[in-house]
Amino acid sequence: MHSALLDVSNIFHQRTALRPTGPSSSVNAPWPMQDDDTSAWWFVLEHQDRVVVWIGNFVLLPPPENYYQTLNAVISIEDKANDNLTDLLRNFIASSGKEVISEISRTKDCHLKDGKINCVCEVLFSKKDGVECNPVNRVSVSGTIVHAKKTYSNDLTNPNTDAFKELSNNITQEFSKEYSKLKWFNSLTITEFSKGSVKIHFRMTFDTDEGIEGIGNITAELQKEYGKAELVTEGFVRITAPTGRVKYNTNVNLSCETNGNLTGDAAWYLRRENGEETEIHGGTEVELKNQLSKSTIYLSNTSSVWRGSYICEFKQGTVKHQASVFLDVALLPEINIFTDPQFPDCKKPRPTDKVTVTCAIENTTEIYNVNWEDKDFTSPNKKFENGNLLYSIVKTVVCTSKEDIKVSCNFTNDLNQFKPKDLTIPVIYSDTKVCPEDGDWPEAKTGYVAKLPCGSKQKGERTRECKEEQDWAKEISECVNLDLGDISGRALDLQRGLGKFTDIAPKVFEDMKKSTQGNINSRANLKTSVLIFQTMFNVSSSKNESIEGESVLTDILTSASNIINDSLKGSWDGEIAADYLINVNGLLGKAEVNDEGKTPNINHKPCNGTLANGDCEVFNVTMTFPKNGSGVATGYKTLGEYLPLEIENDTDLDNRGIVLQINAANINSVKLKFKHVNRTKNHKLHCVVWKPNEMTWSEDGCTWGGASDPEHCECELPLDNVRSSESSNRYKGAAFTVLMSKNPVNIPYIDQLTLVGLFVSVVSLFVCLMIEFAVWNAVVKSSIAHFRHTAVVNISLCLLLADSSFLATAFPESTPGQWCRWLVVMKHYCYLAMFFWMLCLSLVLLHSLIFIFHRLRKKVYLGASFTVGYVCPLIIVVLTVIAYDNGKEDSYYLPTTCWLKYEGVFQGSFFAFVMPVGIIVAINVLSMLVVIAKLLAPSVSEGSTPDDKEVIRGILKAVIFLTPIFGVTWVFGFAVLVIDYTVIPLSEIVNYAFTVCNAFQGLFILLTACLGEKKVRDQLSEIMRCNSKVYKTSRGELSTSKTSDQSSIKKK
Repeated sequence: MHSALLDVSNIFHQRTALRPTGPSSSVNAPWPMQDDDTSAWWFVLEHQDRVVVWIGNFVLLPPPENYYQTLNAVISIEDKANDNLTDLLRNFIASSGKEVISEISRTKDCHLKDGKINCVCEVLFSKKDGVECNPVNRVSVSGTIVHAKKTYSNDLTNPNTDAFKELSNNITQEFSKEYSKLKWFNSLTITEFSKGSVKIHFRMTFDTDEGIEGIGNITAELQKEYGKAELVTEGFVRITAPTGRVKYNTNVNLSCETNGNLTGDAAWYLRRENGEETEIHGGTEVELKNQLSKSTIYLSNTSSVWRGSYICEFKQGTVKHQASVFLDVALLPEINIFTDPQFPDCKKPRPTDKVTVTCAIENTTEIYNVNWEDKDFTSPNKKFENGNLLYSIVKTVVCTSKEDIKVSCNFTNDLNQFKPKDLTIPVIYSDTKVCPEDGDWPEAKTGYVAKLPCGSKQKGERTRECKEEQDWAKEISECVNLDLGDISGRALDLQRGLGKFTDIAPKVFEDMKKSTQGNINSRANLKTSVLIFQTMFNVSSSKNESIEGESVLTDILTSASNIINDSLKGSWDGEIAADYLINVNGLLGKAEVNDEGKTPNINHKPCNGTLANGDCEVFNVTMTFPKNGSGVATGYKTLGEYLPLEIENDTDLDNRGIVLQINAANINSVKLKFKHVNRTKNHKLHCVVWKPNEMTWSEDGCTWGGASDPEHCECELPLDNVRSSESSNRYKGAAFTVLMSKNPVNIPYIDQLTLVGLFVSVVSLFVCLMIEFAVWNAVVKSSIAHFRHTAVVNISLCLLLADSSFLATAFPESTPGQWCRWLVVMKHYCYLAMFFWMLCLSLVLLHSLIFIFHRLRKKVYLGASFTVGYVCPLIIVVLTVIAYDNGKEDSYYLPTTCWLKYEGVFQGSFFAFVMPVGIIVAINVLSMLVVIAKLLAPSVSEGSTPDDKEVIRGILKAVIFLTPIFGVTWVFGFAVLVIDYTVIPLSEIVNYAFTVCNAFQGLFILLTACLGEKKVRDQLSEIMRCNSKVYKTSRGELSTSKTSDQSSIKKK
């Protein structure tokens, strides 16, 4: 080095004094000086009248490589020689004959005046970090390289140890030799050694960015010799950003660029003031645009989210070229204003009351000017509490004014942006309507909403309205668990554009899985959880990102399963459930599913039509795909209870199956079998598909298997517009379930027909009884006639009471509970008594046909009939009432129908009525068959065989007359029990037949059992004739009396 300096000094003769300065005065050359080596220096030229500072490189060109070194030197020279100095230095050759100066630049211009030297940096130089006139484009490099061949020892911790110095010198020379191949190499310094074999930490400087892109190739070669390397440069990339503070909620652009030799897209990072660093991607509040060696980000809504240091990075292998700038955003806070007490009390006789008004904001380093719009304003009290800054004033309430008071606080930042918050203080006066204290809820003024804070591990507030009726409304809790709120915040930041989906999503769903395993039983927590799913799905869709990794899919399934547990049922509503279905299914659709994923409430699996004859089972639902068809099925076990239970023409529905989401690309329809559907008889099942736009279920494209195959559905797969828009394939998919109507299938006009029939029946039975009493003595002449009419009277009486009770409970919803119970008992007993009397009549008729010459005595058949007719049904009813919780509601009877309870085949109190009736009807039908058989086969005493027409006429007459009084029409009732109401039109035919035959049974008894007997008709005719004669006689006597009176008057 010194030989080169001496050669330089010879150029300037004796007037020139040359001395090395700057880096070259304190460090050695980057490699051992030999005859064929090169060194370069910075030069500072100094003269009595003027000082000129120069920069230049001495360049040695030894084959096969060039090495560069930038050194500083001070040269004193006459001012007149300044103009020729550059040319002289370019022709300079070191003593070795191989060192030359390749670049020369003047660094500063100095003037000597009044004994003082004043210097000014040249254009490409500036004062920085206290060092005069360094290059503006100087590049600093920090890096680490692993020395895999060395073993770390504690001696390498202290820079003063011989081991540290020896290794540092060796590494410095080796690295400097390699990196000095780059033009404008200045220096290299070892800063420390750390563990990891031996990790070498070093810093380098280059005086300009020219050729710095070659640093990557050199580092790659060093990695082959040593090990893994990481380098970060500062100065090669230039960044442009607004100067000073930027306004809140405004648009800002930041850009960075490098020279054209380095291409590729830049990456942007935001380092917050707490040290947290996040990569920036496109989102709802930021847009990235890359153009060759330039990159720009556009912020559309500056806030605290975007405050921090922005790092722009171009990556070249293991080298990161970075530039950074701090964006200082002037903030505005979210303000929560409240009073203590919430409702000042002026009911007591006093002139004033004191109220503390507080405006609370989150703790921040932003300095605000806080103003209060209040005539009683005094300097506010400021304090820190629970992570919030509280600004408070004391307000005086004048109790005599009887007016509500308005107060406002206003926060202004240093850029004169402001945000106000208003509050009306509801004062309670002596005549104010209030809601009373209720637990921790204070006395409140009607028409206002009371507020309470959440627990220590939650954020938000609880609210409750005091209604005008002076009654509290239901509490609304917006309290969200802190951990769940934090996860939601990270998801929203990702949506804004902070972070990479594949980096953020795994942590979000992992934390969400842990959070949802705790206590989240509130609507606010569920809504926040669904919002997280919605945000993550929106981000994945907008960026076309997929869910990668089995663990991430498992975390999603577990989180989604946790929040639809039965224990959280009370916190769900239809809107939240609809959002849940769309977004959870959307996220699952982003995952590549190779294996089944199963959690307690969700089963997610791929289905292939070529396996197991195309059958695929999820929970208790079996799907049958077309041959070679495939798709992905997701079953949600409890979700169906939370979604809106309504379809186009029925809003009173109950869920009877899981919600099954099917996504596929190559099938048009699927067959579903919902096992254990538990359909209630006569209730229709609806196979339905979810319509997300209408937020309702629909039967469009779905067909139910009917009562004969109630577990089966076949549905078409509609087009999935979301997934189809992301791919050239036409994806199909939808959610399916099965719903059951809570009410049985309605037979049109059956209720009205029943009421009309019962009314006609009651009137007819009353007439029948009147007729029986009127003709009794005339027609009852024999034991058979006596018994027959006795049975008819008792049958009519029992049916009259039963039908009257039925009419009394025609509208169960308006029937008092106790009345309903006793009327059910009355109906149960009277109908059974009617059938038992029918049984007695049938058995007596059967006895008389079989035992022709054996007549029953009156005392015997009356005693037996009254015992069977009234005691037997009484025993049955009493035992039934005792067996079913002493006639308890919903056990013995249903309050919705005021009739016995039907729970299934041979289940429920209803069968304490059906079984005796069934046996009696069967016996009565047998009796009718015996009568018909007798008509077909007359006895010998009857003489010749009657004409066939007469036989048919006799049979029809027997059937017509015996059917009502034997209760045979109730056979249709058993058909009603057997035939499901959903089997149309057969069920309608059977129900109409049963209703007509039995609702009008009293009319039929009147026509057949009463008026159908000739003796009765004759006696009625006789009675009517007698009444007619009496009426005519009375009229005649009246007429004669009037004539006599008139004659007497004339005579007088």
